[in-house]
Amino acid sequence: MPFLQSNLETIQFFKEGEPETDYAIGKVTMNKVSDRFAAKDLKRELKAYFVTFHDGARTRLHYHESDQILIATEGIGFVEIVKKIEETPDGKYSFVIEDSTEFKDGDSVIIPAGKIHWHGAKKGSKDKFSHIAILRNTPTFWL
Repeated sequence: MPFLQSNLETIQFFKEGEPETDYAIGKVTMNKVSDRFAAKDLKRELKAYFVTFHDGARTRLHYHESDQILIATEGIGFVEIVKKIEETPDGKYSFVIEDSTEFKDGDSVIIPAGKIHWHGAKKGSKDKFSHIAILRNTPTFWL
């Protein structure tokens, strides 16, 4: 039986993407997968990214208007939710952590909407960490 001609598109989901320099600390690459599989005439309801963090790199502090799902695909990563940011007498900042977790290949984490957080490769790790990030197509606010 011959295959039917399909309008479905295939992509390289786990391909490391472009270097992310605006919203990351350290070497981070990001492949915005949702832009590759959503038809141009359809409303994109979700955003999906494949992100790789090298040598303990992480995102900058940020929050989303929707929940965010992170699915680890390689290495050991972390998520920290920040409860409070305080300025110290020397003009620097300290962070009060509300919650934190490590997660590894096959684990997933749901970060609730509106929670200030960062995520990346485990601190002190020389290995890379990759995850899939999925969230509604709403703004991300970078601090």
